[in-house]
Amino acid sequence: MPASRPPRTALPVVKGRAVARPEVTVAQRVGVIAGLAVVAGLFVVPHPTATLFWWGIVPLLPAIFLVHPLLWRNVCPLATLSMGGERTPRGSRAVSAWAGAAGVLPFVLLVAWRGTGLDTRPAETGGLLLAMGLVGAVTGRRGHRRGGFCNRLCPLLPIERLYGQSPLLAVPASRCPACTLCTPRGCLDLSASAAVPQLLGPARRGRGWLRTPFGAFSAALPGFIAAWFLGSGAGSGPPSMPHFTLGLSLGAAISWMVVAVAVRASGARWSTAMPTVAAGAVGLYYLLALPRAGSAWGWPEPLTVALQGAALTLVAAWWVRALRTRPGSTPVP
Repeated sequence: MPASRPPRTALPVVKGRAVARPEVTVAQRVGVIAGLAVVAGLFVVPHPTATLFWWGIVPLLPAIFLVHPLLWRNVCPLATLSMGGERTPRGSRAVSAWAGAAGVLPFVLLVAWRGTGLDTRPAETGGLLLAMGLVGAVTGRRGHRRGGFCNRLCPLLPIERLYGQSPLLAVPASRCPACTLCTPRGCLDLSASAAVPQLLGPARRGRGWLRTPFGAFSAALPGFIAAWFLGSGAGSGPPSMPHFTLGLSLGAAISWMVVAVAVRASGARWSTAMPTVAAGAVGLYYLLALPRAGSAWGWPEPLTVALQGAALTLVAAWWVRALRTRPGSTPVP
């Protein structure tokens, strides 16, 4: 019998282990250096750096995820710290039944904290980024590859999954050229478009997807975003955490109920309803976030309006693609 061929990988293999191309490694190291520069800037030149981070870098991330979440995940400094810390392959400690809830609590806590004035406290922001780097490095040593931090604790994970379900471009997973099954379900690196259906499981066959952890998060997101901007912009100073969290919870609950009623009335499947809700959420985010970013940077109003138009055009293109590539439709070449 002919010898079996080794599994194909996108990257070179050295002693049975796939290694990254030099340009990919350089990009990842640059990501770590840039992250450290931001942290240092938060202490050396605090307020300009805080403005750059919260109103320059953070607003770019949803747009990047619409194009493809791997554009960020391939160079994310926290991922580099996490995966660089592992010594030996170990099975992921994530609980597969709750894979859809991974990252949701860190995301909610981080957003709520920011709403109480975190973006106006540079030293606190720097401490948070350092703590996240430490958590990423420690959890990376306890889990294997993406299963330690990236697919379990990262606060950006639920947003990456939501907008990675129909990416506009094809991007290879530079960190995982050969899958080791470190994550039971919903891995974006293995297949961005298959991650959400895997998380929803059999519940996606009816309206039960709304009661899954990830489905509930998706349906609640538009109201959560609206409540954040209403609450963080009200009053002369930052709101208290209890009152702000209550407002976020109320907005999320109203959003979930509206989506549930709309799905029941229309009979829409998850593959139609979820991309529509996701597009509405990110469109709402850019409508509300870009004026604040413009105020922080001193942009003229026409520039803010132009950026809003560009963002909504990107969202519309993503939404159309998501509907055209949903299960049962004709795939987009």
